[in-house]
Amino acid sequence: MVTDFVLPDYGWLKAKQIRNENGETLFHPGRAWDGYQTTEDILHQATDAMDILDIDYPDKKHVLAYDNATIHISRSPDALSSSATAMPANPNAKFF
Repeated sequence: MVTDFVLPDYGWLKAKQIRNENGETLFHPGRAWDGYQTTEDILHQATDAMDILDIDYPDKKHVLAYDNATIHISRSPDALSSSATAMPANPNAKFF
């Protein structure tokens, strides 16, 4: 799987001043490979992208947009989750 940033005015994010740096991340998703992309992975990639943008385009304002639907369910490890509990689909007859 490849995740990357593209700039409307400049194309794919590649550092001009830092050699071999770009906004790209490569990994093989799955339990037997590199696992799955986590919020921490995306934060690391975005931080690298911001560093490149700050160095190469210091006079520009940047907006990073990222969409990863599975990350939307991210929560802290101790958060409550309805998917982790067995909840009935309908109220019990004695509920009312």
